[in-house]
Amino acid sequence: MIIEFTDADGTTYKSTDSCFPEAPSALSFFDVLEVSDYENNENNQATKRITFNAQVELFNTQNPMEEPLLLNLNNASIAFAY
Repeated sequence: MIIEFTDADGTTYKSTDSCFPEAPSALSFFDVLEVSDYENNENNQATKRITFNAQVELFNTQNPMEEPLLLNLNNASIAFAY
């Protein structure tokens, strides 16, 4: 999963733009709490919802040497078609 965030100043941060992609961050994690059926999407496709906790470092795409942002997601969810 790739997370992308744009702040109010228009700076874009991504979870994949580390200067050291071969060295995974000890600060990042993704814990699945629940997987459940969810409502059909706009194309009437069946979907699943994943509820999770996560923490991820986001790197400035224009200046990857800048100190990364630390994003915490608690009891977050996302749905996808399958």
